[in-house]
Formats: sequence, structure tokens, C-alpha cells
Amino acid sequence: MYFQTEQLIEFFNNPNCNENVKVEYHRALPWTHAGIDGGLRSEYWGTVVHNRESFDYRAVDMDKVVALMHERIAEGSFLNWKALRPWVVCDVTANLPKDEPWIGWEIETGWQHHEDRYKVVSLFNERYMHSCTDAEGYGAYEVELTFSPQTPGYYAKRDNPLHPLLFVANHKERALIHRPGQQIGTHVNFSTPAFREGSYELKQRVEGALNNSLAHLSYQEKLDLFGRGNLYAGCFLRGNDPSESNDGIMWIEGKLFNSTYEWDVAKGYIEVANRLCSVMEQLAARGTTLGTVVVTNFYEVLSGLVSGIETEAASWLRDGDNVGSREDDEDDDYYDNESCNCDECCDDRDEEY
Repeated sequence: MYFQTEQLIEFFNNPNCNENVKVEYHRALPWTHAGIDGGLRSEYWGTVVHNRESFDYRAVDMDKVVALMHERIAEGSFLNWKALRPWVVCDVTANLPKDEPWIGWEIETGWQHHEDRYKVVSLFNERYMHSCTDAEGYGAYEVELTFSPQTPGYYAKRDNPLHPLLFVANHKERALIHRPGQQIGTHVNFSTPAFREGSYELKQRVEGALNNSLAHLSYQEKLDLFGRGNLYAGCFLRGNDPSESNDGIMWIEGKLFNSTYEWDVAKGYIEVANRLCSVMEQLAARGTTLGTVVVTNFYEVLSGLVSGIETEAASWLRDGDNVGSREDDEDDDYYDNESCNCDECCDDRDEEY
């Protein structure tokens, strides 16, 4: 589920939370469908909230509102903006061990029928705490499933749910299959102890080193690791600069993987993500001595062939929008808008993957 009812009530009643954000979250809830006067008024530019601060959240059936919210989301009534984020309502990292990596996932998916998506999203809402959805993915019945961070070992423990990637792969028979070049992606959000404790400048250097290293990979190496030979993006520093915000939680979002419904491929992605955390930790552990570098054995580390990183100086730090390699130009015809996209030509290109 997105969050527990009590967490939502505490968020609305917390005087330290931004009032504009609370108004947006209040506006996103299905008050009318729950038969409750939520103080909403329609004006020509859209629905607005009146007197939210005087609204008594404990005097109404908030359990019904939250349950209906989950039901409507499963039915495909996605919000038109990125609202109702669980990490805004509560601290989703509060119970995570500080001495371990944290890994979260965003998985863009597509399903064959409305009933297929409804089934998957209903199970997703039921089994995963602090999760959320967006209308992003593939086909008419798309959905992006976002899982809040957990430690690498969390999903292996008895009574815990399946790993997010395996949960999606477990519903392969319902999926609408896409091609690797259609940019239906799985994003990994990760941080490690040394990275979280480091300065903002150190985090920027780690971000740049990861992008430098992605650009160092060949087309085939990226295909082996991420399920696509061309990356449409790389790694991005997310969160709030500790010097400018009280929460100061920052992480790296890697827009790396081609979404998959294959169990074995998903297991491979999980291992790659765990090794990405190892690379991040080794880089961040250098502290102030970390310069502008590229990990020269990046592929070997992410493949599990070696564990220790080797680096050399680089001339600059790349951002996540600039991770193309020297071989990408040779393969641009796979995704060139001017190339033929008939089924026969697309199938021919796919055979080379």
C-alpha cells in the first residue's frame, strides 16, 4: 500500500509539513466517491480545497478513503501529476539499517488487458508497503510500479514479499511484451553508507564517475548488463542537498535497465544492482581523495568477475544525459526515427539482440 491511514492523518496534522503539499495531497484523495465532504470546490480552472486546516481527519472514515484510493488506482484512475508519494507522507527509510545499501525500484510495465493490470496493481498495493504508481509504461494498460528502498537481503527473508523484479516477472503471462529499443525502462534508486555520509561534492563526484564508467562500456557490454545496448540515460543525483534541507537524504537514480518479464533476466538485474552499490561504496569511501575518474573495470565488477574497482583519471564528469559511448553511433540505426519500423524490420533488428 501507499501508506497506512494513521501515517496519512499524522502527515495532514503535522504543522511542520508544507501546507501547499498537504493541500495537493488532500485534493488527490477520493472524498466524493467515499461519500465524504472533503471541502472540495470546483472552479473553472479545476478543483480547489477550502479550509483544509480546519478539516478534522479523525472525525471521518479515513480507512474508507485510503481503501478506495487503492481500489481506484488498481482500476487505472491514475493521477495526472505525481502526487500521493509515500516518502512525502512518512520517512520510508526510518527502519532501514544505516550500515547497509538501500535499493528501490521503478518498473515501467504494460499489460494485455484492463483485467490484467487490475490484478497486478491490486496485488502490488496489497503486498508492498510505501509503494506507488504512475501512468508510465507500454501500451493502453501501462503502469509504472515504484517500490520504496529496502536492503539487498530484505526480499530473501521468510514471510517478506518477492523481490520487485521477480514480482513483475511472475506475471509474464499477463504482460504486453515490448522491444528493448522502446524505452520501457526499469530504474534503480540506490545509496550506500559512505555515499549517504559524504558531502554533496563527493556525491556529485560519485554520480559523475558512474556516468563516466557507463560511457566506457561497449554496446554489447551494456546489452549484457542492462538488457539494452543503447542507454537513453544514465545516473542522476536525487534528493535534497543536506546543506539546504533538514532531511538531506540523497541517492542515485540509474535509468539503466530494459524492463523484463523473464525470471532469469530479472535475477541478473538484481545482481547488477547489488554490484552497482559496491562500486558506489568503493568510490564514496575514498572521500576527499576521490577525483574525476572512470572505473576502467566497470563491466568486470558489474558482471561479478572481480570485486575491487580500478580507476583512472578522466577529463570531466559526465551527467546522466550524456552516457553515449564510441560504439553507440554504429548502432543508432536501431532507434533512428527515420529508419524503417515495420514489423519485419523490427524483428530483424531484435534478432541481433
